[in-house]
Amino acid sequence: MERGEMVPLGSLMPRIEREFGRVLEVELEEADDGRMVYEFEILRSDGRLIEVDVDVVTGLVVEVEDEEDDDDDDDDGME
Repeated sequence: MERGEMVPLGSLMPRIEREFGRVLEVELEEADDGRMVYEFEILRSDGRLIEVDVDVVTGLVVEVEDEEDDDDDDDDGME
């Protein structure tokens, strides 16, 4: 960030919350195509959870997807 190669997270937060909803969590991740993205987990005003990926270099939204209910994935049939 100091070399200007990443958009500061603080400058993205107001825009992301204004466009998408309340930010619950942010992670820095590598996308499938190799670029680094901020992965925002967002609670929409209608109660849906979405994930918004933002390129850390350009600040552009590169993907928006609905979060699926992961309750069944955590169990794997075991108790």
